[in-house]
Amino acid sequence: MLRSSKWRRCLRSLCGMSLLNALDETPYYLLGGCSESVNTNNDNNDNNNSSSPSCLVLAAIGSWMSLASTIVTPSADSSSSSVDKMDSLLSYLNTYLTNRCFLTASPQPTIADYDMAFSILPHVNSNVNSNVNSNSNVNSNIADKYPNVNRWLSVCHSAATHLNSISNNNTSSSSSIVLPSLPSISSSTNASVFFHFPSATPSTYVPTYASTSASTYASTSTSAQNDNKKPVTTTIATAATTNIGDNKKELTDEEKKAVAEKRAKNKKEKKKKAGPVAVIAEEELTIAALDIRVGVIVKVWEHPDAEKLYCEEINVGEQNVRQIASGLRPFYNLEQMLNRRVLVLCNLKKRNLLGFPSHGMVLCASNHDHTQVQFVVPPTNAKIGERVIFDSVHMAEPQPENKVAKKKILEKLAPDFMTNDNGIVTWKQTHTAMTSAGPCHALQHMPNAHVS
Repeated sequence: MLRSSKWRRCLRSLCGMSLLNALDETPYYLLGGCSESVNTNNDNNDNNNSSSPSCLVLAAIGSWMSLASTIVTPSADSSSSSVDKMDSLLSYLNTYLTNRCFLTASPQPTIADYDMAFSILPHVNSNVNSNVNSNSNVNSNIADKYPNVNRWLSVCHSAATHLNSISNNNTSSSSSIVLPSLPSISSSTNASVFFHFPSATPSTYVPTYASTSASTYASTSTSAQNDNKKPVTTTIATAATTNIGDNKKELTDEEKKAVAEKRAKNKKEKKKKAGPVAVIAEEELTIAALDIRVGVIVKVWEHPDAEKLYCEEINVGEQNVRQIASGLRPFYNLEQMLNRRVLVLCNLKKRNLLGFPSHGMVLCASNHDHTQVQFVVPPTNAKIGERVIFDSVHMAEPQPENKVAKKKILEKLAPDFMTNDNGIVTWKQTHTAMTSAGPCHALQHMPNAHVS
């Protein structure tokens, strides 16, 4: 029999193996059904497959499983700091799952959901056991404190139990997986609510777990679907005059003053509606604003008037090659530059560098004092001209060149554009730079280096 920790290690051993692709079929779909889509795109040499939803799902699965591998079992670490970390993780997941069924854009749990769920369950279940010190782990009443996590754990556990029963029909009982149980849910707690209204924004509908009558909830949902219109009620403004037979009831001076104040307040609120939109757009700035593409240096020579500059012609998949000047002469010779595959930031305005028109920037990793510089390179099989994507980031269209300069977008994103401990290019240390052939990295895997 396999215990929970062994079950998790067994899951991770499947990653990167052909067996995992074989299990991305009915009834398992451990990769959310994305492996066949990606393989088909690669076989057809589709130039746009690097930004397809399937690639993003696969990248997200890897990121979540990396996070799951850092979660230790309760017996291995029962310190107060471990409890705080688990509480923080559950709080983050509860928020993340507010308007999501699973961790990735998949119609059913993927291997990442199972890995995370069975990494968290020992922490939750250890508190259910009365023999365990109540201060050693997270709060056992997860249904009240983290309702979205509780709903997600329930679905993952149910799906895993179903898959286990299918496996037991084809194998002997001695090889079956023993799944850990879920914590009990108090009878006073309603089941977690998860619903979706396509015509409304997620923030409009927040599940309420207080006891509410079915008729009240139904009328609230119905009114919400009618273009978010408020229920029709009689207000002071509409009741300024009321016909009763042939008589009219006039408001007092104080009531008229209250009506006027309310109208003025409503006008101010309408004028403020345009303001928050610009603020939200500023806060949602991500690495997707940059247009980073795979290129190859086809020609290079020394700048005649600058001792530190090279002049390059780089093929980035466009009709004409790009001319770019780079200050790399102190770090690479001409032979090391020619035919080098590089990453090029393309949506920069063309500028004149000592008489040479430079249109773009070759990305490199460097240490703090800029005494060590390494090319940032794509995998060998990456396609020339394909756009680099970042996992778990919505890769919208890049910003135009003039806006990148005017809004100083590169300067705002640069502090979080670095390599991780393994020299892999990331944004905010969690979003990996990916191509259709795999992640990008510093040439000699320089760790924790700024990329610019």
